Amino acid sequence: MKIDENIHLIRKNFTVTDEVERYVNLYLITGESCYLIDSGVAGSEKLVADYMQSIGRQITDIQGIFLTHAHPDHIGAAAEIKRRSGCEIFAPAKGLSWIENIERQFAERPIPNFFHLLSESVHVDHPLFGEEVVECEQHITLQAMATPGHSDDSLSYILNDRVMFITVNS
Repeated sequence: MKIDENIHLIRKNFTVTDEVERYVNLYLITGESCYLIDSGVAGSEKLVADYMQSIGRQITDIQGIFLTHAHPDHIGAAAEIKRRSGCEIFAPAKGLSWIENIERQFAERPIPNFFHLLSESVHVDHPLFGEEVVECEQHITLQAMATPGHSDDSLSYILNDRVMFITVNS
């Protein structure tokens, strides 16, 4: 759903167990290229690709994925989207050990159906500490801001000094 001139909301519904249903919001930022805030659970790449096609874009237009934190519902499709697009991954430095090693994450934070939500680790190209400003392209700048709370590694992103993407419990 288009929510601003170059911001789109993609909502991914998923189940943790038969009794526990959740959703995660992904944000697609469009310009000359495209950028994602979070990637959703494993399998979300199809939803992203289908949505992008509906607005005349392709998954190969994605140049960067900005992860807000290391939980499976936010990083689950990152590896597959990176493989399909060749994009770079920007993520909280505090979450690297869980993002780049999902077996470690599962050992430290086992949740039901973990490997259904998150099937593979992904290499982070740009660890962020929460004070960086990333110039994605002309007129698209994302500023990382450390916002621990939902998780210790949580980052929020400010787009062009006017729109903030934050993580909240869903």
